[in-house]
Amino acid sequence: MKNRMKNSMLLLGLMAAGATVGSVNAVSRDQRIIKAVYQNNLVEGATVGSVNAVSGDQRIIKAVYQNNLVEVEKLIKERVDVNSVNRSGKTALMIASARGNIDIVKALLNVKGINVNATDRYGQTALMIACNNGYIDIVKALLNVKGINVNATDRNGGTALMIACNNGYIHIVKALLNVKGINVNATDPNGGTALMIAYNNGYIHIVNAIEAFPKTPAQAAEINLRNAVYQNNLVEVEKLIEEGVDVNSVNIGGDTVLIYAAYQGNMEILQLLINAPNINLEMANSGGSTALVVAALQNHLDIVNALLKAGASLTVRKGLTALQVAQYYNDTAIVEALQQAQKKQRNKK
Repeated sequence: MKNRMKNSMLLLGLMAAGATVGSVNAVSRDQRIIKAVYQNNLVEGATVGSVNAVSGDQRIIKAVYQNNLVEVEKLIKERVDVNSVNRSGKTALMIASARGNIDIVKALLNVKGINVNATDRYGQTALMIACNNGYIDIVKALLNVKGINVNATDRNGGTALMIACNNGYIHIVKALLNVKGINVNATDPNGGTALMIAYNNGYIHIVNAIEAFPKTPAQAAEINLRNAVYQNNLVEVEKLIEEGVDVNSVNIGGDTVLIYAAYQGNMEILQLLINAPNINLEMANSGGSTALVVAALQNHLDIVNALLKAGASLTVRKGLTALQVAQYYNDTAIVEALQQAQKKQRNKK
């Protein structure tokens, strides 16, 4: 059998910190273009796929591009439309935020009727753009505006906090965390949170800052359940389940307590979780691995059988299936169990 774990203690430590377990799929595309799109890293005013019409007075757009504060102030006195947009849907405030011109940003924010929550064609606000470029002074100025939407999402489902975490800007992250009403648990279409983004990028200082954010009683209970499973504390796990703690909550890497129990091979805890109300057997971590895949990966035949008996699906949305994992490692008994389950499912159809 191939070596599955070169350093089990290191892996266990990472998992306890929230690292994904059982991830067996590979990145299939060049991540540079994905990151560029996520960061809206395009030439200012460029268009993708179509051309948007400009709207409003373009003189103020031009003045901001040129960092011409005097002209901007002159145009403001002339009462030009400060919410005019260029071809990519960006307002003067967005452009100033992208260029890091705090003086122009302040001048625009003093204008009655300025739309601080306007979005460009990518769904990004001035706040998101400032966060993406690391301009903490502009971020703070925008956060002081009454009505600023700190939880707005762009076309990729990203929030200002997620964007700051993606870039590793701890000073901006801390400023955002101080805003009343900030949603630190917002998720993108892939289920990723700001915490997961920071963790996956290796920004442990940001992870620590978010982890220190005040928890609701429900969130604290979920953390207690995860710790109880990590520590193989059967009594505590049973107690928390009876109290109605969410058994489908996930850690930084997207692992549920069921996935971790499957990894550890703790049958007693696994059975408690399987029998828990609303347990979701099919939840996968950020690597695409379900509890069944992880059990196969760790060669836990008894866990595989228990999950199959409970009705766990043999299919996955991404990555390798449990059967493919077992076949790769030549685990004959698990392969046979999974193939028998596969035949039963086909016969039911």
